[in-house]
Amino acid sequence: MSKRSLNILIGIIVLVLLASIIAYPLSAGFRDWVHTWITDPVGLVALATTIAAIATLLAVVVGLRGIYVGRALAQEAFGQAEKAQEEHRQEFLEAQYNASRPLLVPAVADLSEVRELDEPMVFDWNSPNTFVTLQNVGNGVATNIWLVVLPPAPAPADALQYLCRFDMPLPAESNPVKVYLRQSAPVFAEHHHIKGHKLHIPPERAAAPADTADHFLARLSITYQDIFGRKHASIFDLSDWGIWVNVAFLPNIEHDLAEIQAGKVPQPVSAK
Repeated sequence: MSKRSLNILIGIIVLVLLASIIAYPLSAGFRDWVHTWITDPVGLVALATTIAAIATLLAVVVGLRGIYVGRALAQEAFGQAEKAQEEHRQEFLEAQYNASRPLLVPAVADLSEVRELDEPMVFDWNSPNTFVTLQNVGNGVATNIWLVVLPPAPAPADALQYLCRFDMPLPAESNPVKVYLRQSAPVFAEHHHIKGHKLHIPPERAAAPADTADHFLARLSITYQDIFGRKHASIFDLSDWGIWVNVAFLPNIEHDLAEIQAGKVPQPVSAK
């Protein structure tokens, strides 16, 4: 018996009982019929049989209802167990991902060379190339590495950009590598971004400094993949004191620089 049929049967029984209870005090003919039926031995036996049948039917109904309730509870418990199992699987996968995640940053070849500049620097956007010393400080090998260095926005229509596709994987905890970026025609527009972070420096970050605020000259965006094929990004701004200031580390991005360059990514205007 389906749950719907069971509910209909219960409804019919309840309606019959309610009708009998209501009709007994209101209908003299019904009361006389009941008294005659009860005083007749045949009627009394029939009544007892009917009551026993109704009691049996109610017991069956209660039993079926218990089965449905038990089945619903079992399904709910099974669903919760599946959800918990999926959460544990995701946590395990995330731990594996994090254990093999690369992290690319601009660095210096020799820490003994780090020193403050005597005066603010100027970025030469007319040079045919520029370089970045790149290092993988993460736990996993980085592959399909792309780098781009872009000026502040708004950039002139004919402004050149510096772009590089690194040819080989960079192992975990690698030594710093000097990477040259070649000057290229404009490829990335001002509205291009990765997870809301623009590839060009926003005007407010490139504005003239006030007091101790940094004045940023260029933005370095790096995208790369881990051994699972997940894409990540590192974004840094170069200050006029020669310091790379971190903007964001973005794990598990949807599109990398290669896909943005190829025009495969719809880019909304709002970004920071």
